[in-house]
Amino acid sequence: MATLSLCAPSSLVTFATAHLWHRFRDAPWRAPVQRGLLPVTAGLIIASAVWLTRSTTTGWRTAALTCAATAVLLLTRLNPLIVLATGAALGALGLLR
Repeated sequence: MATLSLCAPSSLVTFATAHLWHRFRDAPWRAPVQRGLLPVTAGLIIASAVWLTRSTTTGWRTAALTCAATAVLLLTRLNPLIVLATGAALGALGLLR
């Protein structure tokens, strides 16, 4: 029940927004709004990444893993799930302590 109360509000807003976005796909105001929301979206993603990095980096090994994962994701087209699985495997093997 806790998961539902956590996920339901944001999911409902997302579904409603997607429905309206599709409904007004030919509206003249849609393109300028979309261009205006791009920097907001990028900023929120970057802020989330910084927050996650600060809260999960506990030493030089985790900092090195974060830097390596960031470089791989920015410089290659490797699936992010592979990068995530690699980090999880390193943690499970105890190599990040």
